[in-house]
Amino acid sequence: LQQLGMNMNFDPRTLKIYGNGGRMVPLQNSIPYPADVQEVAIQIIGESDGIFNNDDFILMYAEGLDQWSEENKTNLNLYDTKSYYYVTFGGENGKRMQLLQEPEGPVTTIITTFNDYQFHERDLVNIGRLGRKWFGETFSAQSSQSFEFNLPNLVQNEPISIRIEAAGEAPVSNSMNVSVNGQNTGTLNFLGVNPNSGTLFWDSDTTFSVNGSETLTVQLTYNNGGIPSARGFLNYINVRATRNLRGYGKQFVFTNNATASQLGIGEYQVSNANGISQIWEISDRFNPTFIPTNNQTSFVFKSQLGSQKTFIASDPTDYFTPLRDNTSRVTNQNLMGTI
Repeated sequence: LQQLGMNMNFDPRTLKIYGNGGRMVPLQNSIPYPADVQEVAIQIIGESDGIFNNDDFILMYAEGLDQWSEENKTNLNLYDTKSYYYVTFGGENGKRMQLLQEPEGPVTTIITTFNDYQFHERDLVNIGRLGRKWFGETFSAQSSQSFEFNLPNLVQNEPISIRIEAAGEAPVSNSMNVSVNGQNTGTLNFLGVNPNSGTLFWDSDTTFSVNGSETLTVQLTYNNGGIPSARGFLNYINVRATRNLRGYGKQFVFTNNATASQLGIGEYQVSNANGISQIWEISDRFNPTFIPTNNQTSFVFKSQLGSQKTFIASDPTDYFTPLRDNTSRVTNQNLMGTI
């Protein structure tokens, strides 16, 4: 905060943090989206005395740019490489996180697993130098590349879903072979490009189902169809797997897809939870709620079923630290104009 240029002689209870996270604004104006920068509910440990002491600290939930966008078919924000949050103080007290309100009544569903989602995607190449379609790694002289995923506490008897989109740029049919942990999984096929057609490349989007282990190695090998100048491009690798609700020394986000279609009250059972200090519900990114675990070896909490809810297990050994932009001070802005 001092590096941001803030004079620390103020009441920390008046500190406020604003930001909408790193997700893209929807393409359609009809889709609801905040018209202004929203205040985020935060925790300030040690603020009750009205003074910032050396041991005081702020906890917040911040979204990065890694949100899958179905309308853009990408995991990455197409317009920026940073997600910005703004901090200020003074005036009224800031918004603070509230306790998670557990529903009362009998438990109808026990939840011990969650649906994990991981991806690999880089925006490096725009093949046609137009539009919003970006690809990552290029396959040409280096025809084979490998990508690793770590899936701690994997539920071994549940299949792993791997979705891959790639493209080929060649005048003849070409392809990309997929293997997982050394086992041949399938092939993505690309048509040949007619130089007079106006088409610049052909892409393919395919989902594979595999049985895997906690370490997953996806190897892609490009077949250029015998044309040395041909090139292949990887867009993304999306991995969906079922993992046990078990702490492992890291903060982790968890959601159970089945709860959206179930009725009643669900009980989440988290094992190996002694390193987890809190569970936050982050379904509403502006108003997360929390429940302390008291560092118990196993921890349970209840939540109403019938809607998709997302939580994060907060491990104090794995807090992230925000970065400071070079130009850290922002003058007052009139974003709303005369609206």
